[in-house]
Amino acid sequence: MINEHTPSPWYHIDFAGVYQICDEPYYEGNNLFDLEHFKNAEANAILSAAAPELLGALIEIVRISDRKHDAWDKAKAVIKKATQSPSKQIEDEK
Repeated sequence: MINEHTPSPWYHIDFAGVYQICDEPYYEGNNLFDLEHFKNAEANAILSAAAPELLGALIEIVRISDRKHDAWDKAKAVIKKATQSPSKQIEDEK
């Protein structure tokens, strides 16, 4: 059975030095791990906990089998998003 997590996009928001993953890119967004707002909060937490392993596997797949294809371009873009510094992400969004 596949856990039904909240679809993307997800946003990391700094709430006074404590990061939360929210459904909106601003402070009024809801914490995706809060059962009060998301019935699938546990599935969100499971996916989030697996993220480092997923990223590592994706990096390795792209490294050993990079091809000219939209799927590989998307994979490389998400690897960049997940591994660059937050200040660089802000610059890229401008």
